[in-house]
Amino acid sequence: VKLSAAEGDLVALRSISAALQNTEQQFELTREQIDVHKKALATGKAERKALRAQNDELRRMLDEAKKLLAQGGVDGQIARLEDAVALKEAQDRVLRRDEKIVQKNKRIVLLEKEKQESLKALEQVE
Repeated sequence: VKLSAAEGDLVALRSISAALQNTEQQFELTREQIDVHKKALATGKAERKALRAQNDELRRMLDEAKKLLAQGGVDGQIARLEDAVALKEAQDRVLRRDEKIVQKNKRIVLLEKEKQESLKALEQVE
């Protein structure tokens, strides 16, 4: 009877030993899974940070686009520049015309002086 009790204890100890080994293996697997999850979390955090940076850049670009639209957009800016160039060209034409008028007036004044001198010379001859 004592032998069978010892055999029963041995079987129980072997069962407990096997259960402990199984538990250790489970623990190691769980630890490996935790490490994998930690790496995945770190990767996810890095990806979220990169996505956040991209979103911030896109927001800045959107704000710039909104400002351009509020100012009439690129087409509006081009139209304003074209208007400014057209105005400058018109001012240049007016200045050239005014310069021609000044030159003609100078010529008229010179001709008038010559006429006066000629009349004086004629009066002296007579």
